[in-house]
Amino acid sequence: NGNSAVSSIIDGKYNTYFYSQYSTSVGSTVTVTLSQESVIGRVNLYFDTYNRPSAAKIQASLDNKHWFDIEGTSFKGSEAKYHQKASSYLMSKYITTPVTAKYVRMYITSSSYQTMEMREFEVYAYPVDIAPRNISVSVDDATKGTAYINTEGVTSVTNNTDPLVLVATPTNPSYKFLNWTLNGEVVSTDSHFYDVTNGDKAY
Repeated sequence: NGNSAVSSIIDGKYNTYFYSQYSTSVGSTVTVTLSQESVIGRVNLYFDTYNRPSAAKIQASLDNKHWFDIEGTSFKGSEAKYHQKASSYLMSKYITTPVTAKYVRMYITSSSYQTMEMREFEVYAYPVDIAPRNISVSVDDATKGTAYINTEGVTSVTNNTDPLVLVATPTNPSYKFLNWTLNGEVVSTDSHFYDVTNGDKAY
């Protein structure tokens, strides 16, 4: 299923990928062109188990010529978390200060002797008008996994108006995440769930 074509990173499939023929160097980029100017809320990058950039950041542009860094999006490849549904490693960055862009790119900030394998490059719009809400997460069995909101160790937020990423992580590779539930109803089977709706919730 491998495919070296760069179009593989926007085909919506996690079993196809783009891989670089050479090791990554500072200044190397991977760029996605949006269908129209949009207010960016989140960027998801899916990588292979081993072939990840050493370090990078997300940048935006309106004309594909003048680029600016998106605040808070610098990351190390080692920080990517295993994403069970995609069978790859996910680096999820969401933007707390709205940014308007037509082009979004990953910019390599640290050289690596490794090549890079990217499976998907996802860009999401910024949700608007989220009313203050209280959100909490918990797990059925703490010996088998953990859950947090945005930052590891955070299990509840109060009067929050930002988009939130709920993350579930099994404590053992042999364990599998099942689902997020709300009031007894399954709302997602994705270990990384994006909450952008109004209302207090206890997952």
